[in-house]
Amino acid sequence: MIEKVIFLVSSPWTERDHQRFGVDTLEKKHGFKVGILDMTSILAPSANNTSVYSGYLSDRRIQILNDKESVARALAQLDARTTFVFNELGEDPNRKFIYRLLSQCGLRQGILTTNVQPLPPVSVKNLLSKLRDPSRAVAFLKARIEKNCSRVIDRIRPIPGVDLWVATNKQDMARYPFPRDKRTEILFGHALDYDLYLNNGTPRRSLNGKTAVFIDQYLPYHPDFARFNIDCYVKAQTYYPALRRFFEFIKENTNATVEVAAHPRSDYSKHPESFAGYSISKGETRDLVARSCCVIAHNTTAVSFAVLYRKPIIFAMTRELQVSPLQMHIQTLSGMLGKKPINIDGPLDRVDLNFEMTVNEEKYRAYRERFIKMPGTPELPLWEIIAKRLEEYP
Repeated sequence: MIEKVIFLVSSPWTERDHQRFGVDTLEKKHGFKVGILDMTSILAPSANNTSVYSGYLSDRRIQILNDKESVARALAQLDARTTFVFNELGEDPNRKFIYRLLSQCGLRQGILTTNVQPLPPVSVKNLLSKLRDPSRAVAFLKARIEKNCSRVIDRIRPIPGVDLWVATNKQDMARYPFPRDKRTEILFGHALDYDLYLNNGTPRRSLNGKTAVFIDQYLPYHPDFARFNIDCYVKAQTYYPALRRFFEFIKENTNATVEVAAHPRSDYSKHPESFAGYSISKGETRDLVARSCCVIAHNTTAVSFAVLYRKPIIFAMTRELQVSPLQMHIQTLSGMLGKKPINIDGPLDRVDLNFEMTVNEEKYRAYRERFIKMPGTPELPLWEIIAKRLEEYP
């Protein structure tokens, strides 16, 4: 019988993590004891700094692990009969030692791949975009070599499959190199944003307002750039003026006021000039989208809210983004929803706002069913679905 749920994480635990991993649902509603094993110091040491990740929680549930030996000791101390471990360390081949440790300790384990986005097709153009920048080219080639070596090792010394794989759909599971075998159970759920869309089992209402919402990705300052030791894709001194110019264009041609849905890890008190003159809200993306007339975005997973509320999406591109790895992701995402990215650094007089303010119903439906929620899955919060399954384990 499962009594304790452990999360293995590689970035400092925040209030957002507390919410999206259903800690209150697991503890207060189902009686599980929750623990967090923070492996940031081992797997992403450059991120182990509160100046890099704001909002780092100090919580009795969190145990900081500083080396592989401390990980092995912490896992060995867990009771395999009553503990279930969710591995949230990502798909980096260098992290596979965790799967072996979990297996050696006899611990049951699960993974989540519910926040899925469309991947750009494999092409020469896409490959060249990754190799254009020397530092990114080295990182890309290093990752490919490590992944191929890892596959060879896995064939020689197979890793036991995870016990529970929580996924949005079966089609996209193949893109993840997580260990799976005949005993791996697949539990279909939905994207985490769908939880915010639900209100006691019924969808929250869509309102027709006169605001356009920009879903911010904190691109010039996002902590993951420091975490993975790569250069930012855009420069603040060019990126934000381009956005403000486009916001004014939207306002002048639609009479819609632009509001900014700030990224959860952003801190614009440190960069007040970025969206000077515009309303910035944090933690309110769902509500802002629900009452908007349209959404402006790049390639954030939060476009799910626009799809759920059937809001037109305007995909914004800049010159810097066009030569970055995000270019193909923005293009792929926009194409799946019936749009093309707009270069907001270029002339805006050719932008067809009548078209941009439309919704392709068929493409929205297909996107929802593949990347947000499959038809027939429970209309319950994701961690309610998972908790009910955990309660069935002997």
